Amino acid sequence: MKKRNYAKGAEGVTKTKQPWTDSEIDEIVASDRPCDRILAKKISRSVQAIQVMRSRLRKISL
Repeated sequence: MKKRNYAKGAEGVTKTKQPWTDSEIDEIVASDRPCDRILAKKISRSVQAIQVMRSRLRKISL
């Protein structure tokens, strides 16, 4: 199930390591954010990249 969701969330996203912008970070941690799949299309990142970054930000804030 996860692989299918990650594949759908990565549609149209190229694999390049772009630095995260402040606005992208604000969008992925916002309380009123859309689901990760919609957010991935909006900011041109994969669902997995969004989830990994959100996890890393939580670890930093602890």
